[in-house]
Amino acid sequence: MRELIQGRQSGGVFLTTIHKFTEDTQLLSDRTNIICISDEAHRSQVNLDQKIKVNSEKGIVTKTFGFAKYLHDSLPNATFVGFTGTPIDATLDVFGKVVDAYTMTESVKDEITVRIVYEGRAAKVALNNSELEKIEKYYQEVAESGANEYQIEQSKEESAKMNAILGDPKRLKALAEDFVKH
Repeated sequence: MRELIQGRQSGGVFLTTIHKFTEDTQLLSDRTNIICISDEAHRSQVNLDQKIKVNSEKGIVTKTFGFAKYLHDSLPNATFVGFTGTPIDATLDVFGKVVDAYTMTESVKDEITVRIVYEGRAAKVALNNSELEKIEKYYQEVAESGANEYQIEQSKEESAKMNAILGDPKRLKALAEDFVKH
């Protein structure tokens, strides 16, 4: 790709994956007439931040960036266009405001997508009382607190505990059996 793009002043359509842009990628072109179109623009296309990995056994600290950082460094003056069904704040930070949105309702109306039907149903799976009390206490605490960074971190820790409760092998087996029977 480097050989095809470097030195080219105009023309050309190139299809590649974001994974081609790794730490060793250098400037491919500083042209302003390059358009970079990205699908799934909410995942690997927005990871511009530095990541630090620590290998405590070897005492090595490695600093890396996501694929998107190297893509942007390789084509610094390109126009970036992103497509996604699930934009996140980082998508808007990298690609700018939403230009057009096509909703599921419009897609169903146009008969491109079949109507989505959801039938809510609670599986009949019992937890023992102490586990239920933990869940109730957690939700009571969340309802009583406002949202600040400390509380968000605490909530994440509590969520991990909840996952341990809800991911109990006996409970999962009962859920699977209920799913099969239903």
